[in-house]
Amino acid sequence: MSDSITPPPNDFEISKVTLYKNGIAYFERTGQAQKEQVVDLGFPLDSVNDVLKTITIVPVDSTSKTRFTHHLVYEVPPPFTTAPSSEPITQTRYTQSGLIQKLTGQTIDLVVGSDHVSGMLIAVDNSLDRQTLTIVKDDVLRTFPMQDITSVKISRNVLLQSKSMKVCITADAPVGLKISYTRACPIWKPTYRVVIEQGSPRLYGWATITNPGPEVWHDVQVSLVTGHPISFISEIYTPKYKKRKILKQAAHQVFPNLDALINNRDSDSDDDKKSTRAGRALSPPRYNNNLRRRDTSRAMMITDRRSRSREASRSDDSRESLSRSPSPASRKEQSTSTSTSTSASDYVDLFKYDLTTKITLPASHSALVPIVNQVLGGKTIALYRKDFHPEHPLSSLMLINNTDLILEEGPVTVFDGTMYLGEAHLQPTQPRERRFLPFAVDFAVNITKNDKVEGMAAINGHKPHFLKISRGLLSFSFKQSTPISYTIRNKSKTKEAAIILEHPKSTGKTMSIVSCFEKKSPDVPIEVKTEYVTVQYYGFSLTVPRNSEVTLVLRDDSVTTEAHNLNTSLNKFTVASWLDRNWITGKASEAMKLFLKAYDDRKAIDEAFLRDKDTRHNLETEQARIRNNLNVIQDKKVQERFVKQMLTIEDQLDALRAASEKADSQRPQLNKLVVDRGVEIEYEGLVE
Repeated sequence: MSDSITPPPNDFEISKVTLYKNGIAYFERTGQAQKEQVVDLGFPLDSVNDVLKTITIVPVDSTSKTRFTHHLVYEVPPPFTTAPSSEPITQTRYTQSGLIQKLTGQTIDLVVGSDHVSGMLIAVDNSLDRQTLTIVKDDVLRTFPMQDITSVKISRNVLLQSKSMKVCITADAPVGLKISYTRACPIWKPTYRVVIEQGSPRLYGWATITNPGPEVWHDVQVSLVTGHPISFISEIYTPKYKKRKILKQAAHQVFPNLDALINNRDSDSDDDKKSTRAGRALSPPRYNNNLRRRDTSRAMMITDRRSRSREASRSDDSRESLSRSPSPASRKEQSTSTSTSTSASDYVDLFKYDLTTKITLPASHSALVPIVNQVLGGKTIALYRKDFHPEHPLSSLMLINNTDLILEEGPVTVFDGTMYLGEAHLQPTQPRERRFLPFAVDFAVNITKNDKVEGMAAINGHKPHFLKISRGLLSFSFKQSTPISYTIRNKSKTKEAAIILEHPKSTGKTMSIVSCFEKKSPDVPIEVKTEYVTVQYYGFSLTVPRNSEVTLVLRDDSVTTEAHNLNTSLNKFTVASWLDRNWITGKASEAMKLFLKAYDDRKAIDEAFLRDKDTRHNLETEQARIRNNLNVIQDKKVQERFVKQMLTIEDQLDALRAASEKADSQRPQLNKLVVDRGVEIEYEGLVE
């Protein structure tokens, strides 16, 4: 059975279709409307909401003075039935009872025994003990056991979930009209072929388009748009009923409690709440309009003044925006041999292919149409990345989009003349952008990575590379260097190999080229250049002669920087060793020596203070022990000996306290001296 239907013919046939990559399509119908005319249109149920949301009817001639009015009429589900599913019944498997239940709300014809009965299906009872079916016709409900039903006749429109819409037009005189709308439609899909002709790649682009029905596209202008506009489904087709509050008016009340009705929110149905929550993501902010009764009239006056002010502001903004608005997108025609023109939008990142040849396509059919036929820049290279293959590079096309076209993502088949070479995948490509398309493994080239290089040692960074002293801050950096080499062997005896070697890029490290030479002639350098640098890789390009072996030597350099405050976090022994090795020279060396002396003096006082503090603690502990013994010992001689010890300890504590007071008085001066001498030092230089 076909997946589409053809509605009754009318004068408004589809004249233009624009396919997008987000699952919708834009349709235009043009025709001559009479003074009184009804245009009958048919749509799949899954597209009805989109049509109702976007349908527009305007004159074909924008200068026409003929006045006309129009409205749209369509059938909706009855209030006591559930809305039918938007999914065509023919695309889903159902049991017999499940299929009949799916028809709820539709008109069906039944054969029950020898009787023929028709009516609207309103209920299906799938109880275990009894399965029944209920229909209504002429206001009469009839229920039949499911087992007594021998056949069910279903219309084609019901099976395909198709809905009819009537556009009713009234005009002063016959007028040409354009009916446009969007609806769900399969996305268009590009596919490419690259044919290498005399060393240059020619790109042939095709697009798969689908007519989902329900009618034939006859001589239709088709356009294909890249990009991804925002689109969503709004529930417009299904009627929505709002629950209202039941007003219970007391006998003594003259007027009902209007405030309870205006500000009531408890009566919202669950569907309303779900719809409200779902719409918040795409709706502007809501404001609380719950007003107390005594402020209602004043609030209405304020709201009225604010609304008039907003309208005036909106009007001014509109006039200003019209004066500032850019001109419509200019159409950039491009001459190609595929009968395709292109244009771009000035407002969003959209690019359109216009097929200059009109398309005729039956319903539920697809077509493959040409969109690109261009010679692109680029060449064939061997791309090596260890993640791709540990030993061999991949034969790749380095394509440069030197056209004004935006190439959508799609598969690419590569040919050399008439010879099939392989397949690749093209990512979205902007004009002037470069892409690598690996399509085969190149077994003629072998690449090996070596972590050790003969004659080159790694630099581990024990010696500082750079020193800077300024405003009391010492900064120094250590340089680390690791040599790496690649051995590249081209086994082909007929052609040289153009190689792009990708080496991983590490954060904080830089890669440099040391040398590149052929094994047979190590004194003859081979040209290597950095082709590109990405976030993850360095790309080095070189050409390897036929039947030869080449060594590429790289150096991975990194610099680690540390900073220390001279006053607080200095490692004195490290700096002293730098002075001994003359890494700090000139006046800065003499200033640093004076600084170190003041630093040592302050440190000596601090260390003496800590030693005295420990000694004082020990003496106080011993003094407390003796005092406890005096309280329990009765022997006078022993008591006298303990008293002498306590007096001696007290003398020692007095001396320590005096030393601490002296140190406390000297410490501020020494701190200031250390800080001042540290700030005076200014030095910057490389360490040789």
